[in-house]
Amino acid sequence: MIEAALIGAAVLLIGVIIGQIGLSQRLRKDAGINENR
Repeated sequence: MIEAALIGAAVLLIGVIIGQIGLSQRLRKDAGINENR
């Protein structure tokens, strides 16, 4: 049960990190588009 909990926590952390990276990339793209305009 402990191993399953650790795996679940690791998956959640990875998902959060990927989500943050995706949001940062979207913000950068939006900023670039706004700058071009």
